[in-house]
Amino acid sequence: MTVPAGESQTRGLVSNRELRHGLDNLVKNNNGGGSGRRRPAAAICAGLCLAAVFLAVTHTSGGRSDGSGSSSGHPFSKPFLRMSGDEEDPDAPWPRVAWLMSFPNSGTSYTLRLTQWASNVTAASNYGDECDVDDDGVNIPLFKESPVGPHIKFATKHTFPAGEKYVLTKTHCGGRCTHCSPDKYVETTESFKVACLSGNRYAMTEDGDSVELLHEQRYDEELVKRAVHVIRDPFDNVVARFHLDWGKNKKDDKFTKKYPNDPDGFRKWCGDIDEEYLEKEKKSRFIDDDLIPLFERLPCHGDFYRYVQWHNLAVAATRKMNLPTYVLHYENYKNDFEKTKTDLMSFLQLDVVGEVPEFIPGKTYRSYYTDDERKAVLQILEKVATPDAWELLERYNYV
Repeated sequence: MTVPAGESQTRGLVSNRELRHGLDNLVKNNNGGGSGRRRPAAAICAGLCLAAVFLAVTHTSGGRSDGSGSSSGHPFSKPFLRMSGDEEDPDAPWPRVAWLMSFPNSGTSYTLRLTQWASNVTAASNYGDECDVDDDGVNIPLFKESPVGPHIKFATKHTFPAGEKYVLTKTHCGGRCTHCSPDKYVETTESFKVACLSGNRYAMTEDGDSVELLHEQRYDEELVKRAVHVIRDPFDNVVARFHLDWGKNKKDDKFTKKYPNDPDGFRKWCGDIDEEYLEKEKKSRFIDDDLIPLFERLPCHGDFYRYVQWHNLAVAATRKMNLPTYVLHYENYKNDFEKTKTDLMSFLQLDVVGEVPEFIPGKTYRSYYTDDERKAVLQILEKVATPDAWELLERYNYV
């Protein structure tokens, strides 16, 4: 399989902790390991050399995700590729779907705009209500044999992919609701994967007289061959969720008066959601008891839980599906735009032929939280994150 530009920044699916455990076993096996047999020296050398290269790549450069470049923070991991153990089917038809997996408000819109403008190739989406339609008002499927999705995002503004290219396809998967209780947002890997494959579409009614929006439309997972997993600083991501809700309600004077678009409005908005669902979370069999004191210390605690659960499941689902996955930290658009753009386009096998939209870094929002609240958020992340997800989120572990 072709590895994108920036090969020296790739990582495998194994975590550092798993790797160190494997090294211990290598040494144990070489000393007998209870079997009375010693492994060949060449095999031991190969394993140790591979491990050394992996660790060197993992800690290539220091610095924090805030772009300060400070070596005192956690390692600044540039975008990297998690390769599965399986090769893609070389006989699979083209174009192929590459999921754009993102917890809402983490950089989806800019990533879609970047790839479409730069390549002049349309993206796709699970959500037909945000895609172009034909003259009858019906969504245009990416594959004729799969009318349930994905759907072409722009039928005329950009070209249909020709040749060996991947179509970046938007999906927010599951476990992302804002105003909901644990029985609605706690997901398993399988239910999350199903949500990643599902969306909606405009279709003709049975009588053919009108168009209706159909929900719970699910396509075959065999269509999906790669994934781009976008991650944003949790503090910025959660405040951006408030901004999204505020934008939807900005013409509602009652809403905007109650929740002004500032730190006070954010905290009030969070407080009302927290108050509505905290008692249900305390009683939920899905939420560990030791998380409740942390929940009580910070605004929008449910969204932070959903955030880390979402990334846990994104890693688990792509691994389960054996999808080569490009992990893109949103902050890297600011920290190293050219490399991020080049690696992303290479991963999708898209040529840069058009205008590249300017990336304008947004504000950061850690100041919306007190020191104690930031510490509580980081404790939730570390408690809930799986080892593989923590590898991706640890860069945000600073107050």
